Amino acid sequence: MNELFNPDATANDKLKLQQMILDTFSDMLIPEWDDMPTVGRLQELGKTVLVSVEDAVVSNGTDRIWGKGAFRNWFANTPDLNKMISYNSRLLGELEGGELAGEAPPFNKLSWLLTPDVAYIKDNVLGGSLYKLAKEANGALQKFADDHEEKKKLGDVLLIDYVETSPLFDVLGLWDKSKGEFVPDNGAPSIAFTLTTSVLLVIGTLYNLI
Repeated sequence: MNELFNPDATANDKLKLQQMILDTFSDMLIPEWDDMPTVGRLQELGKTVLVSVEDAVVSNGTDRIWGKGAFRNWFANTPDLNKMISYNSRLLGELEGGELAGEAPPFNKLSWLLTPDVAYIKDNVLGGSLYKLAKEANGALQKFADDHEEKKKLGDVLLIDYVETSPLFDVLGLWDKSKGEFVPDNGAPSIAFTLTTSVLLVIGTLYNLI
């Protein structure tokens, strides 16, 4: 997908990317249906891949690549767990209440993510990490799902960091479909943003003291 971010990419380059997507996923691609089937029905049909591209050249001319606006991206953009929960509760309330019924885009993405801001980084220079934020968020997912059980689903797409630390299979009731636990990637959890930012904060502090 790098061609989408290449300012020198021509329309012909993008059409080659389009053809590569079509050739690679072929009949697995979920087309743009007016009345979207259930996930179970899609699996029966062998339609298991949804590709959405914001570039009109890539998405035009085929109904098997969704264009810009396929997803409503709900994103709290906060390191505060309570704020993130409140934000996503409001989303589910609007979905359940039918306030967004019939509105484009067709899919609503619920982001169960905590993201660092400047204040978080300053307060957690040595100990903060995306991994720790993810574990905090994921630790609250089951209760959130239980509290909203009557709403039947957590959006159309649920975005989670470090999914192996989450109770996702419990939330979705899929343990009987699983062959075992999630296996996390090898290596220590990433704290790259804290290390890099620590250096920048120290440099900034020293600069201000000079």
